[in-house]
Amino acid sequence: MDKETRRKLAVERAQVMEILSDIFKDKLPDLTPDEDPEIRKRCAYCEQPGKNHCARCENALYCSRECQVKDHPLHKALCKTYGNFTDAKRPSESHVRAILFPATETQPKLVWIEQKVAQGKTTIYADKHLGRYRMAFNLTSVNMNLQLIGRETIGHGLVGLSESNCSAPGCLLNKSYMALGEPAHMMPRFGNMVFLATKPDPDPAFQGQNVVLADVDLRDHRHALDNLQLYEMNAAAGPPARLATLTEPVETMPALLLHGDGAFARWNAVLAGPPVPRMQKITTRLALVSKRNDRQAVEQDHAVAARQVGLDWFFRCYAMDSHGWAAADVTPAALRNEAARHLVPRSPTYNLRRNERNGLRIVAGPDGATDYLQRTYPQVGTLMVLERSGAVLEPEHIEVLNLFMDSVAPYNTAAVTDRIDDLDLCVGPGKCGKEEASVAFKKFWDEWKREQAAKGVRVEHLVSPYELKGDVDPGKVMVATMMNKVRRGVEVVDQTAAAEGIEQGQGSYTWRRR
Repeated sequence: MDKETRRKLAVERAQVMEILSDIFKDKLPDLTPDEDPEIRKRCAYCEQPGKNHCARCENALYCSRECQVKDHPLHKALCKTYGNFTDAKRPSESHVRAILFPATETQPKLVWIEQKVAQGKTTIYADKHLGRYRMAFNLTSVNMNLQLIGRETIGHGLVGLSESNCSAPGCLLNKSYMALGEPAHMMPRFGNMVFLATKPDPDPAFQGQNVVLADVDLRDHRHALDNLQLYEMNAAAGPPARLATLTEPVETMPALLLHGDGAFARWNAVLAGPPVPRMQKITTRLALVSKRNDRQAVEQDHAVAARQVGLDWFFRCYAMDSHGWAAADVTPAALRNEAARHLVPRSPTYNLRRNERNGLRIVAGPDGATDYLQRTYPQVGTLMVLERSGAVLEPEHIEVLNLFMDSVAPYNTAAVTDRIDDLDLCVGPGKCGKEEASVAFKKFWDEWKREQAAKGVRVEHLVSPYELKGDVDPGKVMVATMMNKVRRGVEVVDQTAAAEGIEQGQGSYTWRRR
């Protein structure tokens, strides 16, 4: 390394440490509680009072053998190396224990990080763990995020430093984090991530004005994962077992995640083991997540083919940047989702707006054909499908509906218009409309099941799409859908919505449940 390169790296390192110091002094004091030793003795899994230590690391506490077994898949990654990060192995008094999620490794690990505290200023030497994008790192208050999802105080401060929240050249999908759960529940994260424990500056002159680092414990490993996995903008609400431990219940409903081609390829390239299924069952929030900005809005609407055959299914898709896609990666090929081909609207205006939000450049060919294709093809990427009452949808329900729609395609040759999704579906000569389509699809479903059974395929557990029943208030799903439509500029409230008690106000929209 030449002298000029070393000089530039030294300048960059000093800038990173200065940014960190400013954050710790200006932003974290209000988010960092006093240490509470009793809270830190709670069960690492369920937050009840801890009774017994893990026999190997002697750090994590559990209230029961059951909780220890549940926590073991996560705990084991750090448990076996904890002995190298005790007080006896501490490099100096200025070093603290932290958790690193390296992007290129398959497991998180403990690391020592040095700090220097003087006159109300904390300098943190964590730059080497933040990778090549450390000048654009993100800081997250785990305390604040956990409180938002219904987790009580964790007994001290905990912050996360991440290299990047979106894909960039050389900034890799974080393998050590992704390997800790099912893809459906793991919102993509990129680059290295470091989790640091914090506490108020012990110097009386600077209390409330600065924070310093403390040691993380193995209970914080679970907190770090909850912070990432249960994050509000995650498509899934999180594993049901974790949601059950929250003090404030999260309203959820089952959904079926349909991976787009890009996400499907990305997951399989990163995760070792069996290939990720194209469709996965997940648990999602009943209500839409809050709108952070225009590009992160959630799009929820009626699933077109389902509606045309008399089924109340809905789809949700998220803006690409909220799922970690760099602009260069948002292409028609990456956003292709064959399984969703009949579920999303094919209106030119509708899809033009979606494609523009996704950053797709529409280039017209000499005859306008390319422009027409880009406008009409539903470039949606990964999406979720919900049943109105919260019933569990199976991948076969989607597959058979697609087969049925393909079979009746010759009878549906109407020109594409902005309202094509409101047109009646034709299932034969002169046989058009929802009633005719419902009868035809029911027959198609029964015949498909008989054919599969004859081939030796087990299908007896599959319930007819028309007999699915859940325990969610259908009105809540409809309200969320119609409010989302209005937010996206749709000015039509249909009769189904009106029947649920959603009324159009004078000059604006008002919503009332009966």
